Amino acid sequence: MQTLAELETHDMRKSAIHESGHALVARHYGIPAEPLIFRNAEVSDPLEFKTWLGTTRLNDTNISPLRKRRVGLAGVAAEFLAGTHTGELDLMSFIQDSYGDSVETSDGWSRTDWESAEGWTETDLHAVFMILTRRWEWLLLEVNSLIAYPDSDG
Repeated sequence: MQTLAELETHDMRKSAIHESGHALVARHYGIPAEPLIFRNAEVSDPLEFKTWLGTTRLNDTNISPLRKRRVGLAGVAAEFLAGTHTGELDLMSFIQDSYGDSVETSDGWSRTDWESAEGWTETDLHAVFMILTRRWEWLLLEVNSLIAYPDSDG
């Protein structure tokens, strides 16, 4: 069983990977993006709830539906590629299984991500996969930066 410190470290890294995925895909499309992670101030039971949360601020109000879908998919796709989800056969199966009929039935999707990715296609997922894998080293640098300097304000 993991210690509390190990759980928090895992949550922090998972949040950093997720938000870095959004930022990487957004920036690929020329959308200025600022990923942030922060401690979940409302967590009462670290074994039950995430201890770290995140957000990615997109500094563009005119994002095409295609790019919005792809940025929305990128966080969960980055988590999958980083191996923070185990037991899944492939990225397509993982996304199909986790993206439910509504945000309430989805597994691990925030409302913002779920709504942004609405209408996603296999082509969108393939494009996100290609962007993430081609720039994986950059993503890891962003992850390390977020972990070293998390947002204290939330």
